[in-house]
Amino acid sequence: EDVVILTTSLGTLGPVSDNNDGTYTATLSSDVVLGIAVITGSINGEMITGEASVVFIPGDAAATTTTMVVNSTSLTADGQATSTITVQVKDANGNLLASGGEAIVLSTTLGTLGPVVDNGDGTYSALFTSSTSSGTARITATLNGDSVLDTIEVTLTPGVAAGIHRH
Repeated sequence: EDVVILTTSLGTLGPVSDNNDGTYTATLSSDVVLGIAVITGSINGEMITGEASVVFIPGDAAATTTTMVVNSTSLTADGQATSTITVQVKDANGNLLASGGEAIVLSTTLGTLGPVVDNGDGTYSALFTSSTSSGTARITATLNGDSVLDTIEVTLTPGVAAGIHRH
């Protein structure tokens, strides 16, 4: 009986089984990180020429790990100041999704939001416009109907009052 040893650069390999027909098998379990698992091995201490590789890709989009960022957390309450909201979709393990196609809906308690744009790379963006009322805009999102845990707050402050001129 030959001694077959297999190793992987990523993930976990189960024990090697002899199929009694000249072939050997082992089960590769994925890791929680993305990457390429390179499997190498030896038979009776001699390295096997060639290697196998398996690509670990992100899982399904998850609202619990998806994040949102805004390029400005403070705007003038003039109804014209804007800031871009970006949603980064991730899988349950926090791996970034690299393609689009998810249903992202944004909402705000103050100000307005433009349409959500699918950037095709796992991110989605929308333009937030301030209101003429000061206060804190709380921006929330849903991902495929599930509430995203991450939220954004943008403070809307009054602009500089116009000076009064007396003659």
